[in-house]
Amino acid sequence: CVSAPRALPMTQAFADAPAAAAGPEVQHPDAYRRLDDGAPSDVEAQCSKCSCQTIWQGSWAIVVSVAIIVAVVTVATPAGSDMGARMQDLWRPLPIRASSSMVAAPCGVNVILARHCNKQPPWAEHPTPRQLCTETGMLRGENMARIFGTGGRLPQPTRLFARKLPEGTYSSRDTYLLWPVAQRYGVQVNTSFAAEEMMGLARSLLEERHTMCGGTILVSWDHCSIPALAQALGCRDERCLNCWDDRDYDTMLWLRFDAASHQSWNLSLKIAHERFGGFDGPSSYRECIGNPVEGSTFGLPCKRNEAWRAE
Repeated sequence: CVSAPRALPMTQAFADAPAAAAGPEVQHPDAYRRLDDGAPSDVEAQCSKCSCQTIWQGSWAIVVSVAIIVAVVTVATPAGSDMGARMQDLWRPLPIRASSSMVAAPCGVNVILARHCNKQPPWAEHPTPRQLCTETGMLRGENMARIFGTGGRLPQPTRLFARKLPEGTYSSRDTYLLWPVAQRYGVQVNTSFAAEEMMGLARSLLEERHTMCGGTILVSWDHCSIPALAQALGCRDERCLNCWDDRDYDTMLWLRFDAASHQSWNLSLKIAHERFGGFDGPSSYRECIGNPVEGSTFGLPCKRNEAWRAE
């Protein structure tokens, strides 16, 4: 076999065969047809193999010839001449330049800590039933869906966290705050961590930062624990060290993590505000005194405002 025959349609190849030569020298028509399972006939396989070998041998011969010519000219040409320099350049490896797609994109992660929906404390004239919110608190959740993400002034949350629901409980002040945001952006609320497991939440967020590049984590939590949670995340700003006012349903702590390397991060803090009438009642720390999830329980106490001591 020297070269592959010109390819013809199978029906044409059989039609062109001499009708009179019906002896043993004539190829059976099945030799020009593929089998039912798509496998080539023996003739096609042999010719295809010859064709590939012919092309490969010809290409290899051209490559070898060009290489020999370049080598001979390079050796024979004086190194100082222009021609010699140009020929030697052919053998120099090209520098590898990192394109923009090869450079790792900077990794930044937002963690925003907000207080759960509004309530009236147990000593109020009309205390709010446990795990429920006041009317203002419910509307605050609607406002959160407006201020975060598209059309808002805060980044769109990619993850939502709330305290784990006690057994037999199917709603909480955390989830009431986050539910409108979850509905708008189709993000599930993670309730894997109970109030007593706050340190586990902080550890999980820190360990998973590299998997959340460009994301925003919104956390709804108890205000007695929020300063301790911010400290557990590495914040040493004065606002993270101060206790949270009982009447404050407006402030949010916005922690921004920017990767300096795979092992180190730069942390900055912004104070954000919901701007939805989030101050109810007098300033105090009464709700948190003796609270089992107050920051000092985790070894991360906060500094109480001097004006609250009489409360």
